[in-house]
Amino acid sequence: VASGSADAEEVAEEKPDELVRQLESKASRGGLYRAQAIGSLARLRAWPAVNRWMARIDQQDDPEALAAAAKEIGAEMLLRISLQSELSDQSRSAIEKLSTASKSVRQSPERIRAAIARLRSSDVDQTLAATRTLAEGGDVAIAELVASISKGLPADHWDKAIEVLRSL
Repeated sequence: VASGSADAEEVAEEKPDELVRQLESKASRGGLYRAQAIGSLARLRAWPAVNRWMARIDQQDDPEALAAAAKEIGAEMLLRISLQSELSDQSRSAIEKLSTASKSVRQSPERIRAAIARLRSSDVDQTLAATRTLAEGGDVAIAELVASISKGLPADHWDKAIEVLRSL
């Protein structure tokens, strides 16, 4: 009886997990589907599959697509993935590309200036979104806020800009 249960365990280990198989199928669709699948595979700790699909991301060069993928996977999952010792050099390169693209988009001067302009909105959701964008913008956001304030803003806009600058 003991040998029968050991054989069953071996078969179970050899057979790929159905959820992992479905997520790999999703990843094969590319784009944000791949990023969503990588995030899910990382949560399941399916590291060989994560490694395989991260290596595929390393072949991409479009910064906007890479930034969107980084956002979809999430910073926490990218960190968790990066801590895996069995990660290939290609996958580590993909993580670097994702991080660089994400930072580039978050710190884009055009994006920051648009957020500063949205601070003037009377819509609370717009001003909250603008504040989040500025918080993500780091030093670039601070420099753009200072430049906007020094150029002169209407009183209500100036107050919001100063408030956000203080929070950064």
